[in-house]
Amino acid sequence: MELTSGRTAPRVPEYGKGVFKQLLLWADKARNRQLRAGTTIDIRMYDRIAIEAVVNKRVGKVDFYLDHELVYTGNSAPYFLYRDTNEILLYWDNKTVDREVTLGVEANDELMQVTLLFKQ
Repeated sequence: MELTSGRTAPRVPEYGKGVFKQLLLWADKARNRQLRAGTTIDIRMYDRIAIEAVVNKRVGKVDFYLDHELVYTGNSAPYFLYRDTNEILLYWDNKTVDREVTLGVEANDELMQVTLLFKQ
């Protein structure tokens, strides 16, 4: 991942500290669980999933990365990355399903990332 603001290493805080409070999985418009590294999540039963970046303080934007590639920038809270082929644009594709994926969020020069597996 290319780091902003001339940083040479990401600043990755613990959950609940710094900019990011937590990363949440939403499934069919209901909060499902907090995302943790190494988790496997079966998404076969859901039509729509989203990742919410919950922040502790005001930020101007949240950048979402999949496998270290910028895929979406949320400019207003709440900050969501969606996966849904019927209702809204597809912000990530099936290549991220059935294999480990690194999900990253960045705001105010702070990066948080988790590696997990979405099973379909």
